[in-house]
Amino acid sequence: MKKLLIAVCSLLVSPTFLRAQTLESTNAPALAAAADFKAEQAKKQVALDAWDEKTGGIAAQFIPIPAGTFTMGSPETEKDRDGGTETQHLVTLTHGFAMQATPVTRQQYFAVMEGKSSVKNGDHPMTEISWYDAINYANKLSALKGLQPAYVIVKNEKEEIIKVTVNGSSIYATQGYRLPTEAEWEYAARAGTPSNWPYFFGSNANGGLADYAWYKANSGRTIHPVATKRPSPLRLYDMNGNVNQWVQDSLKFYTSAVSDPESDTQSSYRIWRGGEYSSEDAKLRSAARTAYDAQSALDYVGVRLVRTLK
Repeated sequence: MKKLLIAVCSLLVSPTFLRAQTLESTNAPALAAAADFKAEQAKKQVALDAWDEKTGGIAAQFIPIPAGTFTMGSPETEKDRDGGTETQHLVTLTHGFAMQATPVTRQQYFAVMEGKSSVKNGDHPMTEISWYDAINYANKLSALKGLQPAYVIVKNEKEEIIKVTVNGSSIYATQGYRLPTEAEWEYAARAGTPSNWPYFFGSNANGGLADYAWYKANSGRTIHPVATKRPSPLRLYDMNGNVNQWVQDSLKFYTSAVSDPESDTQSSYRIWRGGEYSSEDAKLRSAARTAYDAQSALDYVGVRLVRTLK
């Protein structure tokens, strides 16, 4: 036994053993860094898969929409219109854009923000995000895809957003993912249909809205998975109902023709569009507008992304 102990002790103090221990200790930070890098790459792949059409499905599709001119707002004869905020005026969009086929899903959101490959109700629209959360998410996705972010976000030492500007001469000139302007949203929602139609399919006199939207009359007062109703003529799902969608702009009033309208980026109140699962049909009209505190994160408000087409 004594000889065995002497042999073990000799081994522990041998130059070969000590060199091995030193090498392992020296390599520990490199091994940890390699493990961290591998984990980050795995998270990145999860996020990329969520936004790949082959693996992410309809929610990862972007529909190209050409530039054009349309009448924004509602006619005075439209039932339930808000006359103070829906004055009709011509809008020209000089840039085409690609719009996400559905609102951002929970799976897409958590894949990018946390690298999660699976979440509960992953095919439901992501909600409980503020306007600031939405633009921050758009920037994260842009960086993931190697695109210049659309927003310059300034934070204080508490990581609170204190200033937002666009990363370009205008929001239309940005490269990365962003929120649609209010004009882009309504242009896409109307889908080239007559300006005196409250919805892209006409009126809801015969209950046609239920074919395209989840709202108070048919939702059971609950949110539903995306793309479970018929799409619009542009192949956009859930443009009306299910969840409201944050857009780029604050509330502005136009009474005459305008090109590429956009509002300032400093307003603390922002617009959402589309209506939601507990809304009356009037809130789902193409011209309906709601301004709300940009810091609010509500369970009936989400977002759908766009990119300017060059």
